[in-house]
Amino acid sequence: MKQPHGDHLRASRAAEEWRFNLARQLHQSAQQQLVNIVMSLRRADQMWAERPNESRQLIELAAGEAQRALDELRDLVAEVYPTILASRGLVPALRWLATRLRFPLDLDVPSNVVSSSLEPAVYFLCYQALTEVPGQEHVLAATLKVVANNDALTIEIHFEGDAVAAAHIHSWLAPLCDRLLPYEGYVELHAPADRNPVLTMQIPKN
Repeated sequence: MKQPHGDHLRASRAAEEWRFNLARQLHQSAQQQLVNIVMSLRRADQMWAERPNESRQLIELAAGEAQRALDELRDLVAEVYPTILASRGLVPALRWLATRLRFPLDLDVPSNVVSSSLEPAVYFLCYQALTEVPGQEHVLAATLKVVANNDALTIEIHFEGDAVAAAHIHSWLAPLCDRLLPYEGYVELHAPADRNPVLTMQIPKN
């Protein structure tokens, strides 16, 4: 089925916005930290002969800044394409993602439920849904379930708590819809009484 022109345009704008945000994050975080590290090491080198103790302190500060920069780069790599997804597959990548969240995540994802060609799409849908959910501070826990049948692959995320403030639902769901455009999939949110919302994402099998 051919997608409408408006859908293609929206997906293109979403991709462009993602690239812009990634470049901004690199500039504001890792790049600036690396500049600070270089400056600290140069100062330490200049001061070493006359003030070795202060030079050592500068080197220690630079080492701490380097570790923070490394941590932030790892987080950015996870947004682009995590190494563990390429080397070990979807389930280990989701387990790794669970360790990066602010709330406990229970996984119900059989190892062979997703074909290798769809693993990146499923991972990034889960990544975006879990890391961008509005009101993360109110999420007590979540359960991620992936089910496949003859017609479709379904991803369900059950959140416990009062997450997903109404004012931010569109900004959360719209990027997920954009990711599903190439697969002609859909997103659905069910949040009875604004508690314990359930997010469903489905990818039809062609």
